[in-house]
Amino acid sequence: MKLNLSLRIKIFIIAVLIIVSGQLIYSYKNVVSFQKSYIETLRYKSSNLGSYLKEDIEYVLNLGIDITKLIKLENTIKDILSGVKELEFIEITDTEQNLLYYADHDKMGRNENNKKKSQFYSKKNILEVKSAGLSTKDTDIIIPLFKTNEDEKKVGYINMRLSPDIIKSKSRQILFDMITVILTSFLITFEFLTFFVSYSINIPLEKISRNMNYSVRTLTPLPVENYFYFGEIKLIIEKFNRLIIDYLRRINTVRTLKNIFPELKKTFKSTTDSQKNNILKNFNPENNDSSSNDRKKMFSELFDKVLKIESLFNVVETKVSNFSGLSDKYTKNQKSLIPENDIPYSFIRPVIFLFIMADGLSLSFFPLFVDEVHKPVEWLSKEVAIGIPISVYMFFLAVIMPFGGKITDTKGWYNTLITGICINFAGLFLTAFSFDIISLIVFRSLTAVGFGLVFISCQKFITDNTDNTTRSAGMATFLAAFFSGDICGTVIGAMLAERIGYSNVFIISSCFSAVTLIIVYMIFNKEQAVNKKEKVASDFRLRDIFKIFKDKEFFSILFFQAIPAKIALVGFLFYFTPLYLQKIGALQSDIGRIIMCYSVAIIFAGPLFAKFSTNQSARRIHVLTGGLLTGAAFISFEFFNSFQAVIIIVLLLGTAQSLSVSSQASYISETKIVKELGLGTGMGIFRFWERIGNISGPVIISIFIAFSGYEKAVVYTGFISIATSIIFLIFNFINLKQKG
Repeated sequence: MKLNLSLRIKIFIIAVLIIVSGQLIYSYKNVVSFQKSYIETLRYKSSNLGSYLKEDIEYVLNLGIDITKLIKLENTIKDILSGVKELEFIEITDTEQNLLYYADHDKMGRNENNKKKSQFYSKKNILEVKSAGLSTKDTDIIIPLFKTNEDEKKVGYINMRLSPDIIKSKSRQILFDMITVILTSFLITFEFLTFFVSYSINIPLEKISRNMNYSVRTLTPLPVENYFYFGEIKLIIEKFNRLIIDYLRRINTVRTLKNIFPELKKTFKSTTDSQKNNILKNFNPENNDSSSNDRKKMFSELFDKVLKIESLFNVVETKVSNFSGLSDKYTKNQKSLIPENDIPYSFIRPVIFLFIMADGLSLSFFPLFVDEVHKPVEWLSKEVAIGIPISVYMFFLAVIMPFGGKITDTKGWYNTLITGICINFAGLFLTAFSFDIISLIVFRSLTAVGFGLVFISCQKFITDNTDNTTRSAGMATFLAAFFSGDICGTVIGAMLAERIGYSNVFIISSCFSAVTLIIVYMIFNKEQAVNKKEKVASDFRLRDIFKIFKDKEFFSILFFQAIPAKIALVGFLFYFTPLYLQKIGALQSDIGRIIMCYSVAIIFAGPLFAKFSTNQSARRIHVLTGGLLTGAAFISFEFFNSFQAVIIIVLLLGTAQSLSVSSQASYISETKIVKELGLGTGMGIFRFWERIGNISGPVIISIFIAFSGYEKAVVYTGFISIATSIIFLIFNFINLKQKG
């Protein structure tokens, strides 16, 4: 079976295969090289420690003390181990490898009478080394002990084993770091390749196809000069235009015939009338002889033929007139159906990606930066002071949403987007020069205002340039670009902070924000971008925030799906997951990667599900399914609670919210109250109320943890998700029944 893949997919697959293959080969070589270098470093370090121990033991042996009579040697070995976690154990044996002294990180001991063989040669330890992909040559260090005053007589060995688990863990950590880098480069490639293919290939070809259809309907040739940059397409357009011109020539013949028909008809009528008069003039009905009868018959037939010709002429005239009239009417109607000048919603993707990446560069270290800037204040504890800039940022972000929505309705998304990026740029740049906690709060507030305006204007762009059938796909594109930028920004920011310092990262963030502004100017045409302003009669009023309670559809999806979804996301993913994984001993780097799994699921599953969310009924099902799937995943934690279970639940949460989140926004945009307030204002109010879930998520799940433990807390959150989904279903059933 042959797969019919689009050109965009083919180009993307080829590029990804090349990049990923190269990165995998490079990563494998790096891991092997690191493991070899790491083992050599550990062996060198451990051999030096063993040499110091050897000197001490041989000094005592040369005093005439037997190797089996060394006092508290196991304590000395234990002390050495406490400073070298990479060593699994140290043992002292005699020349026959019988164990005399032993210590590891948990226990120590000596065997004076009981003969016990060295652990070096036990099957269990050898299998442990091999299971880590190593050999005993890598992990085992053997140092002989001599009595130098007895002609270098060998009396035993110091046996040291490097921990295969630690070596394996370090190698795995490096491998995961490499995979993270591969994922980041993959996402960056995906975002820009998707945009470039769409901007340079897909959209132009789709535009040509639309223009050809329009040209056929309106019988107007296409302007060839618009396609000079595509040589092959230019040839196709020229051939297409020749067909249109040939068709027009034929149509013009008919139209010309229609124009000359009045004169032709006049001449023809004059001729036929003359013929009829001649026939009637020469025809004598009183003459009844045989010859007269023949002439009578002949004249009658001739008269009938003239009448038939006249009738046929009238039919031709009618058909030409009708055909020409229909052609003119069709062309006129089609010219009134000029395709709307919508901008493809995929054009906003690189803008969102770059902007969110700029904002996300500081996420991994921002509390540390606040701590660096903070100066002690008598009446304010350090912990509270560090939390204030984050809280203020979230406050201004929530407040600006409804006001930003009204601005996009009145000023248009383009002007709001430009303004938001400029404000955000200023906030990021000034943050780098914060000199105390007050200045930092002011600059972060400025950044939050800019972020909120950009967020709302991008969302307004999606609603302006999509219809009911494509809005979910547009929102899914928005979310995919958002989370993709978030991942890349967090990873790149963490790496940059270690090398150039926190303040310099904020300067780089502002540079990315400036690049976003340049890209907006390059991609969008101002006249095209501002041609869809909504006419809203009144200014935004605070009471509009509470108007939503009058709309049952808006109310039900907000309070029984959107807010519970945010409670699940923030409470479980950003609060519960780090705490629980740390509790069971997971590495910090692994915790970060697991949290990233949510974003990866959103990036790839969101656009896929959005293709099937083309109407309100489908969106309703997607939203409901997402809530139920989230609840089922959380409840399963009662039966499967482990590191692997958390990974699966995070992936399921991402998949569930891929189904529901983009459909929520599309569903909200079609409600009565949003249409009344305006799309920008309505969506801004929706985002404002949605923040309740962000704020309450950690509080709710922390209360559950305090009263019932970690496992039950997740289960109870799952029950909340299922209960609210059922209530949402009931509300919708009642609403549909009332409508009809």
